[in-house]
Amino acid sequence: MPRGYYHQNIDGIEVYRYPSFHVPRLVSDGQKLPLNPGILWHIAREKFDVLHVHGMTPGTTDLSVLVGKARQKPVVLTYHYDVVASKGFISMLKPIFQRYARNVINKADIVTILSSTYGRTSPVLSCIDRGKIVAIPGGVDLN
Repeated sequence: MPRGYYHQNIDGIEVYRYPSFHVPRLVSDGQKLPLNPGILWHIAREKFDVLHVHGMTPGTTDLSVLVGKARQKPVVLTYHYDVVASKGFISMLKPIFQRYARNVINKADIVTILSSTYGRTSPVLSCIDRGKIVAIPGGVDLN
C-alpha cells in the first residue's frame, strides 16, 4: 500500500484513505497510540457520502465522528478492542476509556465488529443499541 494519504477508485466507488502514525511507548505499559493530526482537516473539507472510521483512538476517532455528524453524513465505526490492561497507568484509565468509547460509539450510525461473540462479551458494547452493531467476520474468501 502507498504511504500517506491516497485515493482509489474501487468498482466505481471513490475511496480516500488516510494514514495513522504510531507514537511508541506513549503510556507506561508500552502501548502504541495511532494518531493522524491532519485527518480532521481532510474530513472537514473532502466531499464524501459515508465516513468510515476505526477506533478507538482518543483525539482521532472521537473528533472524526463529530465532524462527520456535523456534516450530516452517516458514520460507520469499526470498533477493534476494549482496554484489557490489568496494571499500570492504562488500568487506572480503563473506566474513563470505557465511558468515552460508549459515548463515541453511540454517535455512530453503524458499528462494525469482527464477531458476534465479541459484541455479546465486550463491556463497552454491552451498553450499545444492538440494532446498530453489525458483525463482519475478517478473513479472506478463497473461492
